[in-house]
Amino acid sequence: MERIELCKVDENLKPIPESAWSVDVDTLLLSVGLIPEVTLFDSLPIQRDPKTKSVRVNESLEMSLPGFFACGNALQVHDLVDFVSLEAEAVGKQVARYVNNEIKEDAPSFEVKALNQIGYVIPQCIRIQNVESDCKFSFRVKKPLRNCILRIKTENKVLKEVKKRVMLPAEMETINLEKKTLMEVNESLMFEVEECA
Repeated sequence: MERIELCKVDENLKPIPESAWSVDVDTLLLSVGLIPEVTLFDSLPIQRDPKTKSVRVNESLEMSLPGFFACGNALQVHDLVDFVSLEAEAVGKQVARYVNNEIKEDAPSFEVKALNQIGYVIPQCIRIQNVESDCKFSFRVKKPLRNCILRIKTENKVLKEVKKRVMLPAEMETINLEKKTLMEVNESLMFEVEECA
């Protein structure tokens, strides 16, 4: 490599050719964000989540099309391959439950919402009848936060609060909620974070 050509981009991140300039280099290192690869799902009638740029899943990591499950980097960008492996193992168990007719497709559900500085939460909906003992949630914040409180709540009640010294968009957060706690949710479960002074 001898040279790279750079240019500015417009508000749609499209190159502006007339702004181009060259720089002599001998090496180019790139560090780029990842977006879940879900083009395989383009022909399927499944719900998408614009926040994750992937698909919506329920407590079983099942998509809106019954019998179709998502995990790993197709569902969300993971920090470590170990997390991908754990999520794949969890999906394998849910697929076995599905094949054995242990998942109730028509069970009542409630939405899971990401508020204020929470970028997204997975899963996006919960059918409480299908939760065995607890449910694992993963999420990311939108910006770096320090000395904050993660709050998981309903419209009327705080179900769980966790103090966090640092939360970063680059680090996926996870938290488990027991089924008995989830039983208190009627309409929606909300995740929010508040920075403390």
